[in-house]
Amino acid sequence: MKSNLTKIINPNKIHHVATKPKKCKGLNVLADLRTDGANECYYDDDYWAGAVAKCGGTDNLLTVEQLGVLATYLYNFGSTIGAEQNIDSGLTLDTQKAAQFLSVSAGSTYGWFHVWSGQETSERYVASRNFASSYTYFYNYNGNYRNSDNVLAVCVE
Repeated sequence: MKSNLTKIINPNKIHHVATKPKKCKGLNVLADLRTDGANECYYDDDYWAGAVAKCGGTDNLLTVEQLGVLATYLYNFGSTIGAEQNIDSGLTLDTQKAAQFLSVSAGSTYGWFHVWSGQETSERYVASRNFASSYTYFYNYNGNYRNSDNVLAVCVE
């Protein structure tokens, strides 16, 4: 992984984790999450809270800005994709780069994937980015509840 991506994200310090939902019952759960940088816990199936716990805090998840840099890197767009910019057509996902980033063989990305950020936007939502074969969307208050089990956690050290 070369280019501007390595200026923002050191590929040697990235690891992907499978997360299990965090159960939000009990005062200690929320206290532990707040120690890790989270403010809320959403019911009993908060996958983002599980990602926060697994990665060791919100600071160890990608930032919204890093997700924009990742989008610029993964698409043959020709210019920078902004941190909160949506592009709804005309992109081409570089499947080789996506496979390298996801640490899977090319073709195993199933045409799209979705990545959490460490930015909590409300009790129910967390900022994230969708990477599809011909478009990319930034989400913060719509479409990606914290109890979504199809969003990837990418931890950085």
